[in-house]
Amino acid sequence: ADLVVLGVGVAPNAELAASAGLATENGIETDETLRCGGRDGIYALGDCARFPCRYGPEDGPEGAPRMLRLESVQNATDQARHIARSLLKGPSPYAAVPWFWTIQFDMRLQTAGLAFDVDESVRRGSEDAFSLFHYRGGALVCVDSVNAPGDHMAARKLLQLGLSPAPSAVRDPDTPLKTLIG
Repeated sequence: ADLVVLGVGVAPNAELAASAGLATENGIETDETLRCGGRDGIYALGDCARFPCRYGPEDGPEGAPRMLRLESVQNATDQARHIARSLLKGPSPYAAVPWFWTIQFDMRLQTAGLAFDVDESVRRGSEDAFSLFHYRGGALVCVDSVNAPGDHMAARKLLQLGLSPAPSAVRDPDTPLKTLIG
């Protein structure tokens, strides 16, 4: 192989939360507002928080969103901002689009959304700068971009707005992604 990528996760430290009587299956469980056990004033965030993510597949009871832990600095930052707003203005559902990035040598890799159980992927771009648009059930769920920061920004906006452009439009290099946002 020319390139091997190894992703290693972490085990959440949830002992303190468990000793306080909070649910801690694979992390500290929260509701859609990031509150623990629906209790006012008790929130979890970051790598240890396991929350219902609207950008994952709906595979929970009765089509509920999948409970996830997202191990990324951006997720922890987004969750911290959300909790601060909740403390000031009252709880609301956490709905930030998950996104990740890294720079490896001369490649900038960026992801918006989550590519669980995709059934179609569409490539856009050249050999050196491209994006893969992933669909599940006809809905855009994730975009992986390599050296294509404009695609990444458009993808975050598309996902945040719940828009799913047709794969043929995404594949067409003459269609600017900005025009698909509406």
